[in-house]
Amino acid sequence: MKAPTVSVIIPTRNRLAFLKEAVESVLAQYSVDREIVVVDDASEDGTWEWLSSLHDLTIRAFRMNPHGERSAARNLGLHHAQGKFVVFLDDDDLLAAGALSYLQRNAESCPEALAVMGARISFDDQGNWYRPTHPRWTVKSEAWRDVLFGCIPLQGQSLMRKRELLAAGGWNEAWSIAEDHELWLRLTTPNREIVVCPRVVRKMRIHPGQTPLVGRYRDYVNLRRDFVRRLPSELQSLGRRIFRAHRITLIASKYHVSGRYWNSASCYMHAIARAPELLVSPPSAMVLLGGLWRALVGAVVGKSVLGRIRSMKAFLRGQKIERIGAA
Repeated sequence: MKAPTVSVIIPTRNRLAFLKEAVESVLAQYSVDREIVVVDDASEDGTWEWLSSLHDLTIRAFRMNPHGERSAARNLGLHHAQGKFVVFLDDDDLLAAGALSYLQRNAESCPEALAVMGARISFDDQGNWYRPTHPRWTVKSEAWRDVLFGCIPLQGQSLMRKRELLAAGGWNEAWSIAEDHELWLRLTTPNREIVVCPRVVRKMRIHPGQTPLVGRYRDYVNLRRDFVRRLPSELQSLGRRIFRAHRITLIASKYHVSGRYWNSASCYMHAIARAPELLVSPPSAMVLLGGLWRALVGAVVGKSVLGRIRSMKAFLRGQKIERIGAA
């Protein structure tokens, strides 16, 4: 059998219903030679029995016993992956139609890039969806600045060359929260680029069973502080300013959520003043300028009007949720 070009690695644990949808979204991909590598992390809900019943030669399943957490599961999948490229997909998420062929084409056209990243949407079972800030055109991003600022490629949203990940040692199995930040901060070095593409490739499901974010903030901060220390001496000043801008932006987001829009806007302006170099990189610039714009709108129209605007936008989004995969 011909070796696949892309390996989609899905670690899973006790989410059989979601897993079936995730696998189906990969099977529906077209114009790409792909395989699915599913790693069952000691599930107890019939996942392994279902996987064992499949007869599709493009799906290969492996089981961990005892439970080993998702970084270990991803590494096991990476070890068995046969593709030149790899995509890690969480078991509760979906690939948008045509995502793999789209990412592969962009990766082949930029062989020097560390990875290719598409856009994503978040959705829930009520039909609500939201597209986070993302460039609407294809750009090459100087990866280390954006990653340090917090704009990292997420699982299901990025395609990587397997050799790059293997050379870096794969996922750090000591990390089960913020492990994606740890990985990208370890992978990223000055002068390496990430290709950022506008099309939606990942549908991120919002549901009660997701991993809680408690404890992540300290991990985010410590990882980035260590990253700045590893930068070449001539980049450390800029790295410290980007690191500070990242922390200020997190505060700005908290102010926005609590309805303190003028405080939020002030923080965004402070972050821009601290590291204006971020404005030349579309992923980071859109976070800063988009956040500032939303804060100013909230400050002018007020929380109640802003809430009504959001409700109307949510309604309009719900009318076209089925078409988002082609965005």
